[in-house]
Amino acid sequence: MPILIVEESQSPSARSLVASLVADSMVVSDEARLARMLTEARASDVLVTAFAADEAAILRICAQACGVAYVIVLSAKADSASISRYFSAGAHEHAPLPSDVVELGARIRAARLVEAPTSSRTVARTLLAPIVESHTWRRADGLAEEALSSMIGTPLRLAHAREAVACRFGATLTLAAPEDGLELGVGLALPAATATTMAMQMVGEADEALLRDLAAELANVTAGVLKNELVAEGRSVALRIPKLQTPREFTAAWHSFDERRLFTGMLETHPFTVAVGVRWRGTCVVHGRDLREDMVLAEDLRKGGTLLVARGTRLTSSMADRAGRHAPTATVRVCAA
Repeated sequence: MPILIVEESQSPSARSLVASLVADSMVVSDEARLARMLTEARASDVLVTAFAADEAAILRICAQACGVAYVIVLSAKADSASISRYFSAGAHEHAPLPSDVVELGARIRAARLVEAPTSSRTVARTLLAPIVESHTWRRADGLAEEALSSMIGTPLRLAHAREAVACRFGATLTLAAPEDGLELGVGLALPAATATTMAMQMVGEADEALLRDLAAELANVTAGVLKNELVAEGRSVALRIPKLQTPREFTAAWHSFDERRLFTGMLETHPFTVAVGVRWRGTCVVHGRDLREDMVLAEDLRKGGTLLVARGTRLTSSMADRAGRHAPTATVRVCAA
């Protein structure tokens, strides 16, 4: 499995630190090239360093590598909110800057012991079976049609598509299925004209902020319908918060899913895309003190015989803090974030 170190600065000292640990490490500055490299190297343990100018760039890179590489973020930000954002974007670990050479070397050696989720589409589909063989997955287009038609107030029809339309407003959210180590993604891509037409039809106005919120809410409603169907089929799922995305972020996010289904719809003469995907994230074991907001528990967290947090729960910030205080050394399996 490739190992990706995301460094928030482009300082010469940072480059020297990584180079001193692994002589054949590669440095990549172009995000598009990085995505291709990680996909091609999925079955290897190559070490790649990507430098990011700010937190937004770190989150974009993490999203690209999500499900493809083992991601270690090196950042001066060590507050819980920042770390939670890194984990939610796809990072596996965070180390503060300046980094200790011994500690970083140990993290890299440990990362090389982590097995890749899969390097074979045949094997991957077996892992994805709880979702891709479900009635909900097979009926995703019809369920999305019903949800969006009801919300917008106009009958809509979705057709299979090979690629998403060029969008101005994008939103993606995930539903974690912690018992299976899977994530189901639901996304919506709206060109500006489509978003404006929807907003005017629904509320009679269409400012920039409202259009962004509209994309998120439409994705949220669609995901909610899929969640209800999965629960009815006996699956335990937890809904995460929608993420607003630029066109580039939307494309990068959907490249991280192992199986994808794209549907195109039309509102009058204006196209839009609904995306549904599933990826295997696996699970990992963390201590109570390391729990973060948006993690989903794959098993009950207990202290002695007392249940603190039930499996399938998506942690809020206060829940994670409380679990860390009451059971800092207890271990629990979470759906990898």
